[in-house]
Amino acid sequence: MQAFLAKFYEAVIVAMAVFLLLTLIGLGVQSWRATHYKTQLDNAELKCNQQKTDIHADYQAKAVKAAKDYQEALAKQQSTINQLSSDYESEKAKYKVKVETVTKFVDKIVERDVYRNVCSDDDGLQSINSLIKSRNTS
Repeated sequence: MQAFLAKFYEAVIVAMAVFLLLTLIGLGVQSWRATHYKTQLDNAELKCNQQKTDIHADYQAKAVKAAKDYQEALAKQQSTINQLSSDYESEKAKYKVKVETVTKFVDKIVERDVYRNVCSDDDGLQSINSLIKSRNTS
């Protein structure tokens, strides 16, 4: 019976060694697969980020170009508006009435005072009276 037990234990030890060996090989394969999948995932993530960066840069360049085109069109429109405004103002200035204030000093000697509330002075009153008399006599 000892021979049987020795063979049994030998078979159990061999089976356990094979099981342990297969388990280690299986763990190694699983570890390798996990590493491989992790590498693929990292590569895919890098590729995705690169594509995202490229797309973002492309859209950014298009946005900058569109903004630049808009600014150029706006500047062109503004210069046209400024030119039209300038033309309008120059035409308006041609037809505008110009007022000039001229100041001159004239020496004038006042012989008699003239009042605005009186229609005529003494000489004028004598002339009017003489005309009235001459009409009445004719």
